[in-house]
Amino acid sequence: MDQARQVRLLIPPFFLFMSIAWGWLLCGGDLAGLLQATSPQHALLVAAAAGAASIPLGFLIAMVSTAILRMGCWSPTGRTYEVGVSEESLKAIWSAVKAKDHFNKEQRLYATATFDHELFSRGVHEWIMRRWNTFNTSTNCIVALGLSHPFGSVCGISQGWRWTLSSVVLITLFLWNAVTCWRQTMAMVEFQAKRSTEWKVRT
Repeated sequence: MDQARQVRLLIPPFFLFMSIAWGWLLCGGDLAGLLQATSPQHALLVAAAAGAASIPLGFLIAMVSTAILRMGCWSPTGRTYEVGVSEESLKAIWSAVKAKDHFNKEQRLYATATFDHELFSRGVHEWIMRRWNTFNTSTNCIVALGLSHPFGSVCGISQGWRWTLSSVVLITLFLWNAVTCWRQTMAMVEFQAKRSTEWKVRT
């Protein structure tokens, strides 16, 4: 697994655990007393278990996040949150990848992925990937923070206004970051599709 994907899977569980711990402290939990009462062996065991569960939990959070995004953007014409460019740019991309079939908007994801991975320079591709990974990490963190409240309720943590407000503030920040990175990613794809006059649009 590449480093960028590992980071994308590890950060959301951190916010999930952090949010639950914060909610527990706000409802009167005694962290100092808990640490004093916990043996070093038990603390190491808990830390090891949390570390081992981080990537699987991150993968589960990513699955939930992706499912929400796909359901929110589902369309019978093949529209997807992964490709948000104009039809003009899609036609330029279709021509650039030298697809033999007639232009088909339902294949936008595959045409754009081919356009990115085959034709972009390494620098442009990495620029896009950094923002796309940040978009995915931000959306996954939103889901993680949302899940922390029902998980906290199962653990007996009351839903106080301070915990809820803290989560709302963080979710707002992650949402702003996700929207910004998504727009920048799509704008770069649009720019790359329109920059070459040698790509003849196939209608």
